[in-house]
Amino acid sequence: MPRIMADYNVEGHLDVLLRIWTSPVWNDLWQQMGCHVESFQRHGIAPDMPDAELGRFCQEQQIILLTGNRNAEGEDSLEITIRNNRTDTTLPVLTIATPAQVIIDRAYAERVAERILEYLLDLQNLRGVGRLYVPKDRKSAGCQRRTIYHAPRFTHASNTLGSRATNERHSWLAADWRSA
Repeated sequence: MPRIMADYNVEGHLDVLLRIWTSPVWNDLWQQMGCHVESFQRHGIAPDMPDAELGRFCQEQQIILLTGNRNAEGEDSLEITIRNNRTDTTLPVLTIATPAQVIIDRAYAERVAERILEYLLDLQNLRGVGRLYVPKDRKSAGCQRRTIYHAPRFTHASNTLGSRATNERHSWLAADWRSA
């Protein structure tokens, strides 16, 4: 069962993604995956925990970190920690390419949610890759600073995840999910 936790500065972004994953279109897959959502509060982590400590904590606890942080500023930065501590068994850090877009752009949020699900389903093959940017697709390529890994598209219930997200109307789209 994968475990995922949002970095302190993208907790609201994870809430948006959870609304997508628990919508009628995605909920069956989300439930089958048995993904556990962790939080800073649940683990007693201070919001200002240094990046290096947070990165090590997530690896020790086998928690996938979702972040908007991409910098390599200083030896204690998350990027440097990922580079220095990466092994063949470390979990990837998932980085939202453009975090603000998740909050204001539903289509972008759906692409992020879809790509994260693909990564979670292929998690054993992604160990040791370091950082993965989401979404990784042509529409967001201009937002990404570099490409590390691109998971293959796959079929679920005779529909690709992309066509499910694109062709079916989500009930949550009818509501203004940003105000919830």
